[in-house]
Formats: sequence, structure tokens, C-alpha cells
Amino acid sequence: MIRHLSHFIFLSLLLSSSVTAETATGANNNFRQRISQTTLINDADIAEDIRAEISFGRELATVVISDYPLLENLELQRYLNLVMQRLLQFGDRQELTYHIAILNSDEVNAYTTPGGYIFVSRGALKEMQDEAELAAVIAHEIAHVNRRHIVNELQIRGEADPLQAGIGQFFAGFSDAARVALEQAIDTALDLLFGNGLKQADEFDADASSTLLLAQAGYDATALERYLQRIAPLQGESMRVLVTTHPTFADRISRLAAIYQQEGITAAHGDRHQQRFTRHFHRS
Repeated sequence: MIRHLSHFIFLSLLLSSSVTAETATGANNNFRQRISQTTLINDADIAEDIRAEISFGRELATVVISDYPLLENLELQRYLNLVMQRLLQFGDRQELTYHIAILNSDEVNAYTTPGGYIFVSRGALKEMQDEAELAAVIAHEIAHVNRRHIVNELQIRGEADPLQAGIGQFFAGFSDAARVALEQAIDTALDLLFGNGLKQADEFDADASSTLLLAQAGYDATALERYLQRIAPLQGESMRVLVTTHPTFADRISRLAAIYQQEGITAAHGDRHQQRFTRHFHRS
């Protein structure tokens, strides 16, 4: 059974620290307002699909934080928000409001749910050396949302046909059968995040997309490769989920190198912001 937290509790925890970053970029990103704004999309079916994606992602995110408590560090939370907002200026899903939080876990990993809920673990942050590496991990998760990897895998739609799980109907307050369908879909999504993982092609796609996003945002676009090379030798329980849900480090690094060559990307083309990164983490 799904272990639900109150939506109010979840949103207050996750959104309380995202308001500052959104305000800093001049965006009016109130969550409920942005959901209602999807009705402005001309294609009603697309609008319903987006609402279903956001609702499903919120449900899945509540389960994630029921297993992994959030780290209560407002300074780091604001910093991650600012880095995320810089990346999102070059994103391609303006209909979503993204949120980010730190999981108080030694695991070296990051996760995202549909609709733009991103989680970076304390263990992953510990292994980073500069802001570009932080941005690389966040950009990888943004790419999963932008490319709708979980949404497409689970065929999340706003108006599901009776033979496709009735996820959209659940959020409209329909039958017990729809609730069962939702719970089954969330169980499958949890397996994608913590068990068998997404398709390897989706992970390679997120690596490639995040590299281009880093370059657009002015960061050192080779930062993900640097980070992967550093954590590759790590062993133990903290690496278990990352190793079992992603392609090998060697394969990822090899493909990134090919992208750099194809796009003419070098470390000299972007910023690392090491001092700013160190200052925030020493202050926290």
C-alpha cells in the first residue's frame, strides 16, 4: 500500500524554500496558479495530460519523502533552488513549476518524479566539488522531466481509456478501481527510481540533454563527466541504488566524451563557480 503524507505537509516542506528562488527570478510560480494556467493550452487533451503528470508526480514525491526525510537546511535549499532556476531559464517545459529538495540520506543519487519534483541526496552533495557539478546532476534530473521518461514509460494520460490504468480518473475523484490503478502505477514508478531503473537509453538521453543544458546556462559542460569519474570508484551501500538503476560509469563517460567531441565542448567554455559552491557548503 502507498504510504501517503498529507499534501499540505508535503507542499509546505517542498515549496516553502522554493518561493525565494522563484521570486528572485521574477517568476510568479504559485503552484496552484500554474496548474490552472495549463487550461490556456489550446489542445485540451494536452492540458489534461499535464495535469495528470503533475498530480501523479506529486503523489509519487510524497512517497519518496515518506522513505527519505528531507534535510532541514534552508541555506542549502535556497542555493539549490537558485542553481535550478538558472538552468530552467533554458528549459523547454515552461508549463511546469519545478521544485527541489535535499534528501537526508547517505546514498549517492538524485531522483525526479513527473511534474518537476527533484531530489538530491546529502550523499551526492558530499561528493561534489563545485557548482557546475551540482548543476550537472540537477540538469540530468530536469532532462528526465523534459523528456517525459517516466510519463512515457507508464503512459500517464489525463483521460485514460478503461484498458489503460485510470490515473486521470483517480485525480477527478472517481472509483476505487482508479485508486488501485494509481497505486499500481506508483509502485511501478518506485521500481524505476529505486529498483530496476529507467531504460538505459533514457539515462543516456538525460546525460546528453543535461550536457547541452549546462552549456546553454554557461556552466562547464564537462561537469557531469568529472563527477561520474570521481564517484565511480566508490563502493558500498551508498552506491547500490545508483549502480543498479543506471548504465555503467564507463559507458556513460564514453558517451559523454563523444558528445563533447561532436559539439565541440571543452571545460574552458564554462564556469565552475567552485568558490561560491564552497562558501555555501562551509556556511551551512
